[in-house]
Amino acid sequence: MVTRMIAVALVLFLSFTVTPPLRAELITRPPPPVVVKVRPGVTVKYLALKKPKTTPTDAVMLFAGGNGLLNLQPNGSIGTNLSGNFLVRSRDKFVQKDLFVAVVDTPNQVAIDGNVRLSSQYAQDMAHVIADVRTRIDKGGKVWLVGTSSGTISAASIAARLPRLTPPTKDNLRRPDGTILTATQTTLVKGLCGKTVFNAKLSAVNVPALVASHLADGCKCSPPKTSVKVIAALTGAPAKQNKTFSGGLPPQSKDPCMAFTPHGFLGVEDKVVDAIADFVGKH
Repeated sequence: MVTRMIAVALVLFLSFTVTPPLRAELITRPPPPVVVKVRPGVTVKYLALKKPKTTPTDAVMLFAGGNGLLNLQPNGSIGTNLSGNFLVRSRDKFVQKDLFVAVVDTPNQVAIDGNVRLSSQYAQDMAHVIADVRTRIDKGGKVWLVGTSSGTISAASIAARLPRLTPPTKDNLRRPDGTILTATQTTLVKGLCGKTVFNAKLSAVNVPALVASHLADGCKCSPPKTSVKVIAALTGAPAKQNKTFSGGLPPQSKDPCMAFTPHGFLGVEDKVVDAIADFVGKH
């Protein structure tokens, strides 16, 4: 009788300590970041994520806002508070859409500002990352730049500085196939946001573009009403869409420019990712 009780207790103990969520966590444990040498003495790291045993058709490169610094660790963890950034915290949602996901850190893991994001050197650095990402998806697949908040300056500037070439050449392997701007930084605010996407040559962007905004975004750098101006400025984009969202969860910060507010699409992350994946799939 005692032996049977011990056996039953052991079964119950194991059933509670090895739960399905734990197994899922172990399966989705991030790999070490990929390290791309972009020029002498400079590397760019990115998290490379996808469903196991698959080769995705398309890829999204995610550019966080703020100073862009993720400080990716050898174990794949994120060493700064940008782990809560809308795109960064939604990375697994993109994976579930059968996309290859590259969560991009800054060159040499140094904090950057709008001047760096807009620079030719930064675009050339990211051209090497685009080429590396392209080797990890199906031949003929597409690489999309996805930015949020000040990360939209990166996505817009890279696309503007690296337009697709016609007729196609091998150099197109280093150029993006589309760009997506979320919570787009459009408005100068002294002491808060010194550069905007309009500092990039938006008319030079010649790939499909999606602009996504939350109607309740209270950040002065990214008023949702200005998204129409971004769409209008993308005169060279062969396809473009202005997508708005509403609802979600109450803000968790008094600062409307923080990630866990409408600025970071709090509570509607799934809807935004769905819209992005849908746009990518159609173009």
